[in-house]
Amino acid sequence: MKRTNRNIAFAIPLALAGCGPSSNDTPELSDASLGPWHDGSSSASEASQGVGDGTAGIGDAVDGATDVGGQPETGLTMADSAWLDASPDGLDAAEPPLDGSSHPLDASSHPSDAASSLDATSPGADAVSEDAVATDEDASAPPLDAGVPPDAVGSQVDAQWLAADAATGWNTVPTLLGRIVEPTFPSVDCDITNYGGVGDGVTDNTGAFAAAISACASSGGGKVVVPAGTFFTGPIELKSNINLYVSAGATIKFTTDPTKYLPVVEVSWEGSLAYNYRPLISAHDATNVGISGPGTIDGNATANDWYAWAAKETADQTLIRQDNANGVPPAQRIFGAGHYLRPSLIEFMNCTNVLFADFTAENSPFWTIHPVFCTNVTARGFTSLGSVGNTDGFDPESCVDVLIDSATIRVGDDSIAIKAGRDRDGWTYYTPSENIVIENCTLTSKVGGVAVGSEMSAGVRNVYIENDTFSNATGSLQYALYLKAAVTRGGFISDVYAEQLTVATVSQFFYLTGHYVSGTVVGTPVYTSFNNINVDGATVAKTTLSPFLVAGSDATQIATEIHLSNVTVTTAPTPALDTGSDHYSALTTTNVVVDGVAFNPPGSAP
Repeated sequence: MKRTNRNIAFAIPLALAGCGPSSNDTPELSDASLGPWHDGSSSASEASQGVGDGTAGIGDAVDGATDVGGQPETGLTMADSAWLDASPDGLDAAEPPLDGSSHPLDASSHPSDAASSLDATSPGADAVSEDAVATDEDASAPPLDAGVPPDAVGSQVDAQWLAADAATGWNTVPTLLGRIVEPTFPSVDCDITNYGGVGDGVTDNTGAFAAAISACASSGGGKVVVPAGTFFTGPIELKSNINLYVSAGATIKFTTDPTKYLPVVEVSWEGSLAYNYRPLISAHDATNVGISGPGTIDGNATANDWYAWAAKETADQTLIRQDNANGVPPAQRIFGAGHYLRPSLIEFMNCTNVLFADFTAENSPFWTIHPVFCTNVTARGFTSLGSVGNTDGFDPESCVDVLIDSATIRVGDDSIAIKAGRDRDGWTYYTPSENIVIENCTLTSKVGGVAVGSEMSAGVRNVYIENDTFSNATGSLQYALYLKAAVTRGGFISDVYAEQLTVATVSQFFYLTGHYVSGTVVGTPVYTSFNNINVDGATVAKTTLSPFLVAGSDATQIATEIHLSNVTVTTAPTPALDTGSDHYSALTTTNVVVDGVAFNPPGSAP
């Protein structure tokens, strides 16, 4: 299937007179502010000319969730929310198709569902009624290859993607960065106050945002400008050629009334496709779309509303995982009203030429910034803040060509988590996440600094992590580099390169496991392959546990080609290699010093 855009028209009065020539274009970056791979041919200035889980029971860090090393994921304080004591095991969220086909919720893939369920009177391309049920048998999820048992799917995926994996490594990065070009937008400003917007923190501005976006899009695109003030609103959906610009002193503050996020739309939730509450800011099938500016986007989530759902969502979390494992058509997975799957703060699906720049995002109900099935993504200079589980800072899922540059992330879960779909959905609908550069970031989280997984069944490859700082300002950073897959994931994690890392006190510096557990495990074991993981250059102040853990999925699917070099861990307990390490081969170390002693682990373990 080929992905197709779904543009459902809806009537909003236009007031084109509210748009005018741009007077506050987003400032360009100077070459000096760019990472070390950027030269004159790939500077931001030139690019801009192109076209186009935190406290107990929530998130990856859950009370009682353990990995193969037997160490519980700990370190998440109760200070933020005592209500979390009773919350369930944590979650991880969503990912796209292996063959480049459209994800299953495309209207073109579900003619019956599109004809009967899409609500053309509501803003949003993919709205369906809360009680929508797909009836077209053709809308069902494509089955796995006939005759291929579930435990063979992982190796089938590996063979498809790893056999042709040539020309990897740092020498490919300049070419990659030259391909990642920021979108540009017409020099037209549409100020939401010209469409009835009032920044008093009380007035509902949902209609004003929709009118300004529609007017700006109809005039060919530009910036929808949010001036200084606090603009209270319901969900916002962006369109092609729209840059939502949040000015200095401006705050977009979202309602916590779940009914405002209906009707349900297609989402990727912990790597499973479904219909659920709208993301607070979304874009579907858009080209040249972004959010920028120095202002604040406040999800407004608290223990009295969205976060309280953590204690209620176990049944729905288990149901969506079962639907995934059983091949229930995604168009029949209807959540929303009466269910408790929290929405992401920002989720863009199936978009090309995407920009996230300079704003602060905080208090997200769930994952903070979540691009899915997106290509050519620039995320620079943004700040992501959160204090509880599942508020991951930036989670690209089944995305290709992504630059994350100079971000500051302080959240209650993983700072950055690269994802690619969960289990059967991942093998069937999602595509690999690949060609991702993470540079010059300050990552202060409670679980992982840079994580891959655990939803990564379509595979993750070609990840470059450079010149990043990992801090434990929250007092509980667990893993700087965190590669995780559950025993049901399949797929692969390969060709990961990290260098010039500065790490404060952490539980463990490098943690690779094929036995990640979070919440209810649903499905048949399909093991993940880990291959060609490289760390060259890191200084680590202290680890409170063994600094390294390497635990492949199974004796039949070992982790291989794990290379560590030029790493200094100043203070750490012994042994340097966690006793839970196993199922690996070709583990090499060069100039790795732990607590003053050279680290020379066994090169393989059964």
